[in-house]
Amino acid sequence: MRIFLALPLWQTLDTAAWKQLLGSDRIRWVPAHQLHLTLRFKGEITEEHLPSVSVGLRNTARRFPPFSLRWDRTGVFPNWRDPRVLWVGIQQPGAERICQIAAHLGNASITPHVTVGRVKRRLTRETLCRWKTVKPPDGDVHVKDICLVRSVLTPQGPVYTILESADLEGAITNE
Repeated sequence: MRIFLALPLWQTLDTAAWKQLLGSDRIRWVPAHQLHLTLRFKGEITEEHLPSVSVGLRNTARRFPPFSLRWDRTGVFPNWRDPRVLWVGIQQPGAERICQIAAHLGNASITPHVTVGRVKRRLTRETLCRWKTVKPPDGDVHVKDICLVRSVLTPQGPVYTILESADLEGAITNE
């Protein structure tokens, strides 16, 4: 089964306005109910390995406290010349906390972001300029848990199933 560990950020961004601004003929927008921040992509694992992943999830959740994050700016991967992914970044100090959690899960090279769209066909310069100027919403997003998610790829897009969720319950630290 294909799995990843994530912060569930379902419904925290309204991509409908961006879809209206930039269109959908060249971008596959992530539905708001599927928005998440991948802490570690595990890929294909066997059923036998699932318990050890669950233990890691629970151990990590016990170590870190709930926290808040704020949206930063829009960006793309891999670059602005030929973008494949549209994303929204995370401001400090939330980004640092995300890096700490991801490192504890075995991912020391995370760039904290939420993927909001995948490019289907090359974007125009005008569309990219519009995306660069989009201002994500203000306000705190409260993060209280981390999830183990199964991902099944379909022609219509991925289908996510939460296999386990663990509340963040650690003491506040400045690691």
